[in-house]
This record gives sequence, C-alpha cells and structure tokens, in this order.
Amino acid sequence: MLAGARLLLLVGSAAAFVARGPAPLSPHAPAAARSGAVLAKKKAEEEGLYSDTVSLPQTSFSQRAMAATREPELQQFWSEKRVYERLCETNPGEPFTLHDGPPYANGDLHIGHALNKVLKDVINKYQLLRGRKARFVPGWDCHGLPIELKVLQSMKSKERQALTPIDLRKKAAAFARDTVDKQRASFQRWGVWADWSAPYLTLQPEYEAAQLGVLQAMLRRGLLFRGERPVHWSPASRTALAEAELEYADRHVSTAAHVAFPLLEGPPAAAAAADFDPFDGGSALEGAAVVVWTTTPWTIPANQAVCVREDLTYAVVEASDVQPSQLPSEPALPAAAEVEERVRAQGEVVRAAKAALKEGRGSKAEVEAGVAALLRLKSELQSGKPELQPGDSPPNLNASPLPHGARLVVAASLVDALSEAVGTPLVVAATLPGAALIGRHCAHPLSARPVPVLHAEHVTDDAGTGLVHTAPGHGPEDFAVGVAHGLAAACPVDEKGCFTAATEEAAGFAGESVLDDGNEAVLTALREGGFLLAAA
Repeated sequence: MLAGARLLLLVGSAAAFVARGPAPLSPHAPAAARSGAVLAKKKAEEEGLYSDTVSLPQTSFSQRAMAATREPELQQFWSEKRVYERLCETNPGEPFTLHDGPPYANGDLHIGHALNKVLKDVINKYQLLRGRKARFVPGWDCHGLPIELKVLQSMKSKERQALTPIDLRKKAAAFARDTVDKQRASFQRWGVWADWSAPYLTLQPEYEAAQLGVLQAMLRRGLLFRGERPVHWSPASRTALAEAELEYADRHVSTAAHVAFPLLEGPPAAAAAADFDPFDGGSALEGAAVVVWTTTPWTIPANQAVCVREDLTYAVVEASDVQPSQLPSEPALPAAAEVEERVRAQGEVVRAAKAALKEGRGSKAEVEAGVAALLRLKSELQSGKPELQPGDSPPNLNASPLPHGARLVVAASLVDALSEAVGTPLVVAATLPGAALIGRHCAHPLSARPVPVLHAEHVTDDAGTGLVHTAPGHGPEDFAVGVAHGLAAACPVDEKGCFTAATEEAAGFAGESVLDDGNEAVLTALREGGFLLAAA
C-alpha cells in the first residue's frame, strides 16, 4: 500500500506540476528561453525516488576546470596582487636569479618554447616555495639569419633586390620587436612568472655596449686572437650557418671519385724505418700512386695533404695483365665514345642556358629541357648494362684507363673494393705499415705541387681507400690536421659558391659553381690528366 500510495502521490504531483506549470512556449520565443524550459523539464524527469535522500555538499566551486575562463582570471589575480613581485621582494631566503637563454624573435611559439619555459618556470617556482628571492629575467635574441630570412620571405623579389644591408637591419629590428611582444604575451598566457616588463633584448644599445665592454676586458687579458676556422656556408644566403640551420637537399647526389696522387721519390720517415723493409715495400713504391676517395671532387683544388693512419696496413697493388674479355667487370658499351661526346656537347648547351638565365636572357624552361636531354643521353650511355643489384657499385663510365702494371697504394683490407671500383683485377705486390708512408710526398694531380703524406687519427679502413684527401679549408677534421702541421687553409671558393683563382689548381675553374659546372670541370681535368681512376 505504501508503495502504491507513493506511486499515486508521485503521479498526482507530476500531474499537479503539469497543471501548475507555465504555459507552453511559442515556437517564436527566444532560443535561450526555449532552451531553459527544456533543461528544467529534463531535470524534473531525472529526479528519481531517492534524489531527496542524497546529501551532496553545497559549494560554489565549479566541477569543471573551465581553463579558458579561469586561467585568465587567475593570472589577472596574480598581476593585481603582485604575487610574483611580492615573493621576490619579501621571501626571507637568499636571492636566486635565472637569466633566460634567449629564444630567437623570429616567429610564433612552438612545443620547443613550451618545454624550455615550463621547465624554467618549475625551477623558479620551486625556489620561491623554498623561500628564496627567485627572479627570472627573460630575454630575446634579436640578431641573426633566422630573423633576416623571415623578413626576406615577406618581401617580393624586386623589393629584395633593391634592399640595402642597412634597410634590411632596420626591417629585421622592427620585425624582432613586434615578435617579442607577441611571444611575451603568449608566455604570460602560459602562466610563466618572470620580469616581463624588463626583458633584455640583444638589440638594445645598453646590451650591445655591455657586450663591447666584456670584449674589451677579454682583449686586455689576452684571451682573443685572430685566426681561421671552417664554417658551414650557404651560397644562396651568402652567410655562415650554424649546425642547427643546415638543410640538406634530399635529392642531391654526390659523385664519388677515386683519384690517384703519384708518389714522389724520397725515403720513408726515419721513425718508421725500423719497421720498413726496403726490399719489399720500398722498391714496390717506386712509380706508385696513392689512391684517395672523395665524394666532393670540387675540393681537390684545395688539397694540401694526403692522410694515412700509421697503424693500418697498406698494400701496393698492380693492375693485372688479364685481357678485358676476362675481367669480372661489366661489358663495354658499343660506340661509347660517340655517346660520351654527345653528353659533353649537351653539357655545354646546359651551361650556356644557365649562363643566359643568370643574365636575364634565357628561361628556366630552356634550362630544364637541356637538363632533361642531358639525363637522357647519360641514360643512353648506360643502356645495355645489367641492372644494378643492391650493394653493387654503379658503372665506372668516366674513369681514366688504368694501364697494365700501374701501381697503386690502398689499405690492404680494401684492395677488392678498389679492384671493383676501377674494373680491373689488382695483384698485391707488397704490404707495408702506414708509418712507412708518413714523411713522403705526392704530386698534386692538378699541378704536380708536392703535398705531404701525414698521419691522422680520423683515417679508417671502413670505406674508401684508407687514404684521405685533406683540404684544411673545407672541413673541421682537415683543418685540425692543417693546424697541427702548419698547412695552408686554402679555400678557393667565393661567397657565391664559385671557384676563384686563389690557388694555382683552382685558377682554371674560376667563376664555375663548385656544386654544378665546377665539380664537373674538376672531374674532367682529372680524367684528362689520367688521375681519375673511378667516378660514379
């Protein structure tokens, strides 16, 4: 009966509610009013048998975070109450100051900024909780290529051509200041505590003056010297690049070349004489040439040395007298000389088209058509050869012929690799330690200039030939060898990436781009001189 009575009571209550409820809303009533009525009806329907028996806490604290609303309110509270400033001023502990390692003022924030600033904010707030007077001094790097590139990307081609260095710096400074304001607002929105009203900017005169003051103090203490070092360089931007700024073209293909450096007459180094058998390796070295392997043939004109490793074993090998039909190499192409001549002629056409484009007389379409024709000819030159399998070496189409009896010096563990590269069986005539080569000299293949054979720790026999072409002006390891042995850091390349006449060997290629025609010109000169053993 009780249940039935309760049920009747509920039904009666519901009926009474309906009877006493507001009149149905017109379809033309405001949307907010209609929505409120629907919610009220739904709430009434959801009330169950026990809703009036459940005791819930009555609180104004929202069950939802509502971060988009609450965070700005919280940050406004911090600002109005000067929470950060008061803690910095009144905390009883020792001062703790963290100067920001400044981000570039060159664009919007990203996840890297978040990781950086949140970690620093955790450190600072931890120090504040420990009672220390912790301050975070934010800053921005307002100089450098990233900012200048952003400015240049926002300009049209004609505007960039008319831009002077002074105008570029002014535009970069204005861009940096605008970016600082945007990034600062974002950092504050993240809830990071800092002295946002007084950041340091590297373009501020007082900051630059302080830098000059530190530089002067270093100079007076003898900590500065003028020297040289290799740097990453962008021919397109004509500026030095940091390691993090490097971008490599995915489709770029380098030409790997085996180049012979003829050994000049001379005794081995005295330090190695005790371990060197003159009746074995000594006689075998007469008339021999050391072989270097490089993927940057354009650096050969800057060569200053050949490096070996004193504890590696090297072999003096001879080209076998096996007939060409017996060689385990790929068959020669019919009429290859004729196709090669067509490739050479088409290469000249492409170079002329590129020159005309640079002078404003040609078109990009003409260059692209010429390059496509050149690629077709090169493909034709390779036609008829078996398809390369994974791990196979590409056909050696541009090498100088290796005469019978020619003697070459290579790491003993890489004799087979060299034989495959040059397409000729090689017979080991003698072996000798790397120490026996140190102190000798080779003739530079482009000028016959003597270049020394030196020891270097970075030489290995993992790949190549175990002998390293060394150009101190074109790489950090080469530069270190050059400094240790007093070699010139020759760099016959200008800011546009073109050869200059700075060295005797590069004079014949002056004006050629090292990444294009200049590289091919070096290979051609090596081939014509008989020093290019393989190129692929």
